[in-house]
Amino acid sequence: MVIEMHQEDTLFGNYEMPKEENVNVNDLKMKIIDNSFAKKFMSKHHYSKTCPNLYYSFGFYYSEDLVCVLCFGPPSGRLLAQAIMEGGTASNISELVRLFAFDWGPKNTESYCIGKAIQWIQENCPKLEVLVSYADPNEGHVGTIYQATNWLYTGQGSRIVDSYEFKIDGEWLHPRTIFAMCKTTSKEKVFEYLGREVPTRLVQHKYRYIYILGNKRERKEIKKKIKLKILPYPKKVNDDG
Repeated sequence: MVIEMHQEDTLFGNYEMPKEENVNVNDLKMKIIDNSFAKKFMSKHHYSKTCPNLYYSFGFYYSEDLVCVLCFGPPSGRLLAQAIMEGGTASNISELVRLFAFDWGPKNTESYCIGKAIQWIQENCPKLEVLVSYADPNEGHVGTIYQATNWLYTGQGSRIVDSYEFKIDGEWLHPRTIFAMCKTTSKEKVFEYLGREVPTRLVQHKYRYIYILGNKRERKEIKKKIKLKILPYPKKVNDDG
């Protein structure tokens, strides 16, 4: 597979144009894309409407049309790398922080693209030892794509303070959206800002997955340094597989 670096003004085609014909994942071409574009793209298309700092961004194309974007960056949270592995830092652990694929893409687009991106990282980032990513149960995700690409499940992430979604005008709003609007996520202060009480629900902890990089010998040695317990994969209720 040919990997090329492109600038924003020449790279991005009609990526919102659905294709009528059947597309196979093997027809997709991977390109390293500009982080600034990836941030704008995720701010528009990803459900979070945000994008943190990035190391690498990958775009997958069918012809000139962008099908899927993956973004890797430093581990979120100051202590996350240390919690994952002995000697863990932002230099040897990277997080798959954003992933978005258009619905018109071929079957298994996300798992295919994750596999190809990991292959590139294996070949080009020798200092990286572990990847980490999260699946958000609040969006109905359990991490099926990570399970399909052989990531290891390490339980649900934890946080010191509970956070809540607020239902406003019939829509559940994420704490990040609430903070941007109200400059607080405290239930009492949000109610005060709105001038009324609204329904709330506790944000569930995300499912955390890790992927150990390297050859067979290297993975064996890295696994000895992992601090997290490896657990059976979670399943959706009434999951159809």
